[in-house]
Amino acid sequence: SNDQQQQRQHQRVSSETVASLQNALLFLGPSDMNDYEQILANSLQLLSRISDAKPMLHTSVDFGCEVEGSKTMQSLSIIRDRFSLLGLNILNTPKLSMTSSEEDGSKFALSRESAEEWGNKLHALLEGRQSSSAAITMDVRTHLAMLQANSLPRSRGVLGEEKDSWAIRDTIQDGMHVDNGDGMLLEYKFDYGDPFGGCDPLMCPSSGSIIPSPMTSNCSIESQCKANDAYAAAYSTMIGSGMDPLLGVCIAASVKAIFRELGKTDGEGVFHPPSYTWSVIDQIADCSLRARGNIKQVDGLSRKMYKEFGYR
Repeated sequence: SNDQQQQRQHQRVSSETVASLQNALLFLGPSDMNDYEQILANSLQLLSRISDAKPMLHTSVDFGCEVEGSKTMQSLSIIRDRFSLLGLNILNTPKLSMTSSEEDGSKFALSRESAEEWGNKLHALLEGRQSSSAAITMDVRTHLAMLQANSLPRSRGVLGEEKDSWAIRDTIQDGMHVDNGDGMLLEYKFDYGDPFGGCDPLMCPSSGSIIPSPMTSNCSIESQCKANDAYAAAYSTMIGSGMDPLLGVCIAASVKAIFRELGKTDGEGVFHPPSYTWSVIDQIADCSLRARGNIKQVDGLSRKMYKEFGYR
C-alpha cells in the first residue's frame, strides 16, 4: 500500500548518511594529543587536504585533565571558524591522585568550581557560531554537575535551532550511574527574554529521550571506552550532515552497540574495532531502526535525574 511504501521510505537510511557514518568510523582515531600547537598543525594539515572549504571537525576534550583540556580548548578557539561543524566529545578522566573514598563520594563528577570553569570555557567556544553548527557528547555525571553549578551553556541556537540538544552516552537508573549501551538526548528550550527562570535549565521547558541499546552484550572496559568514542564521533557526523538530533543519537547508539558487540580486545589490552564493511554498516542501520522504535521520551528528564542522583 502507499502507507507502507511511505513508512519504508521514512525508515530508510540514505546512502549519504551511510557514507558519512562509514567515514566517521574509518577516521576515528586517538585524541590524546596534549600539545595544542600540534592540534593546530594537524587541523590545518587536514584543511589543506580536503577540498571542502569548511569540513567538519570532531575531537575530544578531557575535563578531568585541566592542563591538557585547557590547551585543547585554546587551540579550538583559534581554528573553530574554519569548520562547518564543531563536534566535541567531553571526557572526564578521574585524577590519579584521587583516593578510593573520594572516588566513591564524587563518582568522578566535576566539583562545582570545575563545572563552572569548564562551562564558561564551553560558552566562549560556542558563542557567535552559526545555528546548529556544534554537536556535544558527554557523560551524564558531568552534565548533572554542570546543572548543579548552573554552568550549562545557553547556546542561542548553536546546539539546535529551537532547542539546545546534548547527546549523553550513559544514564541514571534508580539513582545509580549505568553505562550499559543506552544513549540519551537531553533538550532545553530557553526563553532568553524571560529573566525569571527562562534561562535556567532546571526550570525551563526540557525533555529527554532514552534510546535503549539495540544489543545487550557485555564488553571490556577498553571496548567500552572505544565504543563511547565511536558514539560521539557518529553523533557529530550525523549532526554535521543535517540530521535531526534524535535520529542522530539513535544511529550513534547503534554504532556504540556494534563496537561493543564486534570490537575485540586482545591479550595486551589493545582494542580492535569492527571491520569497516558494508555488512557492518547494514547492521548499524538495522539497529538504528530498532532503536527508533524503542525510544522512551520523558518531560523534564534531566530534572528527575538530577534529584534522583542526589544533587542538592
